[in-house]
Amino acid sequence: MFKRLFGIHKIEKKIDGFTDSLVRSWGWIKHLNNITELYEERIKRLEQSNIQLIELTSQLIGSMEEEEYEEVEEQKQQLVSSRIELPNKDIALMQILYQYAAFDRNNAVSTQEVYNNLTYKITERGLRKKLMSLIQSGLINSIKKGNTRHWFINTGSLAKIKKAIKEKEE
Repeated sequence: MFKRLFGIHKIEKKIDGFTDSLVRSWGWIKHLNNITELYEERIKRLEQSNIQLIELTSQLIGSMEEEEYEEVEEQKQQLVSSRIELPNKDIALMQILYQYAAFDRNNAVSTQEVYNNLTYKITERGLRKKLMSLIQSGLINSIKKGNTRHWFINTGSLAKIKKAIKEKEE
């Protein structure tokens, strides 16, 4: 009777609800801790494997003789400094793509745009064949947007193309 009179009964009900929600919250916290423990174990294993890989690569680099390293660098320099032997017509196509800054898929130039800016006469079919041969040589790439093909310079061969264009201008 005193409990009802002083409102202790209502307070006990509210406290019971509060304890139930605390128990549920602790259950969720334990569950999330278990999940994070699994991820922490995976992260530790990945870190250990990365450390092992770093050690192996440092051992491999250390075991390479300086002469072999110098030979590899010389070969790389020769590849970079090697000239591209392209006909003037191919270089003209490269100049068009270069002037339009077609260096990626977003800035690719359509076949019609290339055809309209050519300095020599060729059929559209011949132009497409010529551009396809440049794809096979790895100098350019293409994508198809709708029914038209768009062309852009392969970023790996950009330095070679710049050099070839400069040599032609000189």
